[in-house]
Amino acid sequence: MQIAVVGAGQMGSGIAQVAAMHHHSVVLVDRDEASVNRGTMLTHIRPEIAIKDFEVDVAIEAATENLELKTELFRALDQSTPPEAILAVRRVQRSEVPSVPAAQAIRGRRVVWPQIRSGILQL
Repeated sequence: MQIAVVGAGQMGSGIAQVAAMHHHSVVLVDRDEASVNRGTMLTHIRPEIAIKDFEVDVAIEAATENLELKTELFRALDQSTPPEAILAVRRVQRSEVPSVPAAQAIRGRRVVWPQIRSGILQL
């Protein structure tokens, strides 16, 4: 499975590492080059500093809790991933920023809202 994780903070890096440990190919994206390089310790993780055309099966948004940023990221992911790719909104249990409106930028796509705790995601 090909996976893109957008956001290389603690949560995004953890998601990328779990996916790579299960032998999935992962693209870890963050605009901060130092953060994205810190999160790419495993061989199955490729760092990127920008969203571009990704041939992935799943794209997981793991950015900071900022509605404007999440909306911008989902628009970019919608344009740069195959139409059949699943887009996942990282949902934080006590989030003050609703993730659902960010995904409303997407029309006709499969969007899921998995509950992710401490970077652990069942793939």
